[in-house]
Amino acid sequence: MDGAASSARRFRETTNTSNLIHDRDSIFAKEVDEVAKGVGIKIKKTPVRAPRANTYCERLIGTIRRECLDFLIPFGERT
Repeated sequence: MDGAASSARRFRETTNTSNLIHDRDSIFAKEVDEVAKGVGIKIKKTPVRAPRANTYCERLIGTIRRECLDFLIPFGERT
């Protein structure tokens, strides 16, 4: 199992969620969606040309970065 799939599985187990909401920006590759679907996470994209819907996603991502990721210590994978 590759690192992306195991990270997606751990994300699903720790957050107890089965949905991933993201906008239609090109930085979200199809591979990310495929990995998420492979571990049972449903992909929900924001509507096209709906800036208000995108603001909720941006706000949530900013909150997660400030409140959660600032306090985590990432460890690299050993090769």
